[in-house]
Amino acid sequence: MLFFFNNLFLKIFVHDADLCPACGNEFERIHRTTSDRLLCIISGLKLRRFECTKCGREYLLLVRRNR
Repeated sequence: MLFFFNNLFLKIFVHDADLCPACGNEFERIHRTTSDRLLCIISGLKLRRFECTKCGREYLLLVRRNR
């Protein structure tokens, strides 16, 4: 059940790219909201909030760690 929820959540809400899909500019990291933190706890995903430097749109991005 949790696996299904995580996959559905990723497809609907999480943007996974280095550039803004609206304007093609780079992102700047901003503080997460309380609801973002709660969502991370419930889903078990490492999410961060970013804002586009040009158009100002905000996105939740999945953090990838290379080890």
